[in-house]
Amino acid sequence: MPLCYGAVTYHRVLVWQSWERMLFAALSHYPDSPRVHTGLANLYLNKGKLDEALGHLDRAAKNPEAAELGLAIHVLSAYCLVHRPPPPSAYERIAKSPPDDDFYSINALAWLTDAALRGQCADSDLSRLADALQRAMGDANESGSHGNMWLVHTHSANLLAGAGRKQDALLHLDRASRLEPERLEAALLAVRLRLELGDLVAARKTLEELKQRDRGSVASQTRLIEEYERRLAATPGRRPVLQ
Repeated sequence: MPLCYGAVTYHRVLVWQSWERMLFAALSHYPDSPRVHTGLANLYLNKGKLDEALGHLDRAAKNPEAAELGLAIHVLSAYCLVHRPPPPSAYERIAKSPPDDDFYSINALAWLTDAALRGQCADSDLSRLADALQRAMGDANESGSHGNMWLVHTHSANLLAGAGRKQDALLHLDRASRLEPERLEAALLAVRLRLELGDLVAARKTLEELKQRDRGSVASQTRLIEEYERRLAATPGRRPVLQ
């Protein structure tokens, strides 16, 4: 008995020493798990093996409980990571996905947004990606089953703004603010975009709303509100730039 338990313990130690071994061990027990397959996809992407990664993402998508939007974004991120242009079907897959707000989808969208805005996805069409997200989001105004829909709107707005579509971005930012008024990130970005568009009236209105909602709990946000106040005070009135 001690020898048997010792052998089992030794085997588990070997498995836990390697993330790769852990994933393949999990795969043998949970062959239909989306989490295991997305983990394996990332493992292969780190090795530059796109086809193997896409194969596991496809297997993850076969689970009816898998997050469609998150997987569609993960596929596009895979092409970004290996510096290859995504096929048109990758954008279309995002456009046809429901606007999920689960944590996997949120994290996938946050990563892709950050990578795209930092120029790490040079082979991807940022405008096309923004358009696909715009179509996926539609008129989603609910808070979502996880209460994270405001984040989906905020990340989508960042991509739309990065693609030069600031008016479309503002629609998502205003929805995000309505869904989660205690979070100031969306409204802060909205002020910046309205300043860039020259819409000072709307910028001042959004800033006044921000001042009423700010509780001072995030010092950097309070400082940014004060900075926008100074910029508006120093900016002469001018007509908004239509986009």
